[in-house]
Amino acid sequence: MILQIIIAVIVSMALGFIWYGPLFGKVWGKIVGVDMETAKNDPEVKKRMPLMAATNMALSLVTIFMLAVIFKRLDVTDVTTGVRVAFFFFIGFIFPLIGTFALWSSKPCRLAWEMFFVMTGYQLIMFVFYGIILSF
Repeated sequence: MILQIIIAVIVSMALGFIWYGPLFGKVWGKIVGVDMETAKNDPEVKKRMPLMAATNMALSLVTIFMLAVIFKRLDVTDVTTGVRVAFFFFIGFIFPLIGTFALWSSKPCRLAWEMFFVMTGYQLIMFVFYGIILSF
């Protein structure tokens, strides 16, 4: 199971880089009030980037590890069941958490919805991947 956890962390980081970069980086920058092009060249951001990436990786590891524990306890051994369990975990915990965060974010309504869709879209895809990867 350790190999699956490591692979899931790597996939999480790679998808996050793509999702919050080329796919939705500009939208995300607008939501959080950051010009992504300026941020890329900011020496302070560059200095903090390794710590931010390491922290993000550690937080992903916690989520993936806990999901792996649940898979083990439920004896999940096939991809269909794995995706289903991961999806229910997403719907039961991640979806409402991000929804509440977006609702109370003090962002204008349109930005709050954009935040909700960008964040939940990424997490939904990640949890499907987690379900697939951890099933093996």
